[in-house]
Amino acid sequence: MENFKILILVLLGILSRIIPHPANFTLVGGMALYLGKSRQSLLIPLASMFLADMILGFDSLVMRIIVYGSMGLMYLAGKLIKNLWLASLMGSWLFFMVTNIGVWLTVSMYEKTLWGLTQSLFMGFPFWRNALIADVLFAQAFRFGDILIHSEKTASIIINLMHSPVTSGNILLDRIFPGRKHTDR
Repeated sequence: MENFKILILVLLGILSRIIPHPANFTLVGGMALYLGKSRQSLLIPLASMFLADMILGFDSLVMRIIVYGSMGLMYLAGKLIKNLWLASLMGSWLFFMVTNIGVWLTVSMYEKTLWGLTQSLFMGFPFWRNALIADVLFAQAFRFGDILIHSEKTASIIINLMHSPVTSGNILLDRIFPGRKHTDR
């Protein structure tokens, strides 16, 4: 089961990068943040990144090392900062700063001056906005999903549903919300 969960997470990470999406709005950063919080492996988001890059194409080796290293910083933020909201903000900011400084250092588009660094950071803000929203949203979504998966109530509902035929939507609703009032139309 654990291997299946890992496979699903890697596939979700790949899909979030290869299907059309707003720039930098993927679930990989949120995954790294939450997996750091839950003490699971950093290799899951890194595998998603690497396999998606095999499909999308690589830029330079130096930039890939910077990007993957920045993903590791996001993971560490999730691991070291107790509050997931704060970890998401800090991890996203670290990723933005390190990758944009990396672009400034390695790409000839910007002068190697304070003004060039400022330009690089300024040009990256729209990408960071999307990444920040995605990181916070998906880190919380992973947290919520993990709570649902590990909830005893959720597990008992699923087990009970597997052992009894579902003949109407009311049976499922009754199991999730015991004591609810029925309304027949």
